[in-house]
Amino acid sequence: MEDSLCILLIILMVWLIIYLIIEFNLINSRRIIVKKAFIELDEMLIKRLNILAKILDVVKAYDKNQFDDFGSRLYDYIKQYNDYDYNKKIGLDKLLDNDIKRILLVSKVYPEVNEVVKYNKMERQLIRYEKVIRKLKIKYNKTLDAYNNRKKIFPSGLMCKVLNFYNFEYCDLKR
Repeated sequence: MEDSLCILLIILMVWLIIYLIIEFNLINSRRIIVKKAFIELDEMLIKRLNILAKILDVVKAYDKNQFDDFGSRLYDYIKQYNDYDYNKKIGLDKLLDNDIKRILLVSKVYPEVNEVVKYNKMERQLIRYEKVIRKLKIKYNKTLDAYNNRKKIFPSGLMCKVLNFYNFEYCDLKR
């Protein structure tokens, strides 16, 4: 009787260890997928920052006062961007939303800006980037949903807390 109880206990322990290993692999693979989705998004956000800086250089010639503050913030963001963590980069995207709209309205306020071929090309490129960024945000948010849903399951959530897995913020999709 004691031998069968020991064997049963060993089988139970092995099953528990295997279950925890499988659960860890599932949550870790979802976390890696979220990181990969963010890396894709991050590459586009960097491209957008760079094109915004170029557009800002053209726009400041027409309305320096309005864009001086934004320009200094934008150049600071560009310099420090690589030092930001995931959530700060997502927050920066939210901050830039209104400024991007203001920059795109410059061509309406100053029609002579439309005559600058360089500006028109960059504006179209920025609009294309915005469309791609929106699609990447949707993809990122979906992968983040899967990750967060997995974290709600008992052993996964505990493992995430014990292993100090990073909490990611969702992207804003209001645009």
